[in-house]
Amino acid sequence: MRPYPMPVNKLWIEYTERAAWESVEALRKKLAEAEARIQRMAPSTSGWQELFDALDAAAKSTSSAAQPMRPRPGLLGKAG
Repeated sequence: MRPYPMPVNKLWIEYTERAAWESVEALRKKLAEAEARIQRMAPSTSGWQELFDALDAAAKSTSSAAQPMRPRPGLLGKAG
């Protein structure tokens, strides 16, 4: 016995395809928003060394006994 071909409803196919793409777009939007939030919360590490140098200079100018501020190794992803 041979199986019959499955009936195809073009409107149903278009509806489900559109719904799937809307879901994909919504997920992409949420992902982009989450990545933007992460970027705001954790700025790139490229500027950290300049910040620490500026803090060291400020500490030296305010007190001769001040200890320079250095991050602990691995704290920001790179040994400082």
